[in-house]
Amino acid sequence: MSIVLNSAGGGSITLNEPNTASNRVLELPNNSGTLISTGSTFAGNGPAFLASADGTQSVSNATFTKMLLPTESFDTASAFASNTFTPLVAGYYILSFVVNFSSTSGQMFCELRKNNSRFALGSIVPGTAIEGVSSGSALVYLNGSTDFVDLYGYQNSGGSATSRGSTYLSGALVRAA
Repeated sequence: MSIVLNSAGGGSITLNEPNTASNRVLELPNNSGTLISTGSTFAGNGPAFLASADGTQSVSNATFTKMLLPTESFDTASAFASNTFTPLVAGYYILSFVVNFSSTSGQMFCELRKNNSRFALGSIVPGTAIEGVSSGSALVYLNGSTDFVDLYGYQNSGGSATSRGSTYLSGALVRAA
């Protein structure tokens, strides 16, 4: 048995019974709201990506350098391109970022930029002769049309330093706006 609800606009909603001998209950909350289906572009089925470096990159002394992230492990909405994340769904995104520097004697850190302005700063790594990893995470609102984020690295060793392939930026929608 099916239940069909017709709308004044000509569309309809059809509820079909399960194809099983078991009883099923659909219980709606006692309030107004929106039902989310598996086809929705809300959290759980919204944009998600992981982009990483595919080798080394030179980071000049005392200069913020946009990190090159050409390797995409996944990009569910094709929202990551040219080292920049620009989602088409407005909402709140959790972003994680890491810049892995090879040996340097100065401080090093990374930063997440939203629309070309610092939004979040990664951990500050004191100078060392070995390698340093600066990392961070942030919950950021992106409007789904013009907002974008990029990852930058910085070091002040007195010369160039090199970032490594384990540098990455990842993110996922946690709540649509």
